[in-house]
Amino acid sequence: LLVDQFPDQLERDGRHFRLDIKPLTERDDVVGALLRIRDVTAEVETQRVLTAQREYVAVFERAIGDPHGVREFIEDTKKLVDQLPSEGIDPADRKRAAHTIKGNAALYGVTSVAEIAHRLEDTMAESNDFDPAMVEELAATWSSFATRVEHLIGDNRRHHIDIPRAELEALADLAERAGAAAAERLRALLLE
Repeated sequence: LLVDQFPDQLERDGRHFRLDIKPLTERDDVVGALLRIRDVTAEVETQRVLTAQREYVAVFERAIGDPHGVREFIEDTKKLVDQLPSEGIDPADRKRAAHTIKGNAALYGVTSVAEIAHRLEDTMAESNDFDPAMVEELAATWSSFATRVEHLIGDNRRHHIDIPRAELEALADLAERAGAAAAERLRALLLE
């Protein structure tokens, strides 16, 4: 029973280790244990890179269909992440922010952020305290993700309007017939 409670992973000085314990028995009595420690840092790093790539692909696919929605997700999540370490924030608001970050990140396929937010939410569910190191980990993970995605969706996209070809052709036809009606239609497109 004690062997099963022993941690199976360990991190130290940026290195990751996997621990395997095999009890040594003689006639149903445990007389010792064999401990094997393996450095799995390369495996952990490979998994981290693969996870990041999956996240970027998921957000890229979303950005193709809904670039404005992805932009809102990036902006809203940044605001929530930034408010987490704020002094004087109501514990209920901090819990709500962690919950929202978790849900939105999961919805967009950003599992690295969702998992940290989930752990943070779990620790805050037990008390009103929060783990500053975990908040820092969440902020760093979010920042790394958001920086890379900013290059994908670009800040300059917020100043572009996508107009279907049929709408543009109808607008050109309208402009040929009546100048004032064309101006009104253009203003309506700006509000969409």
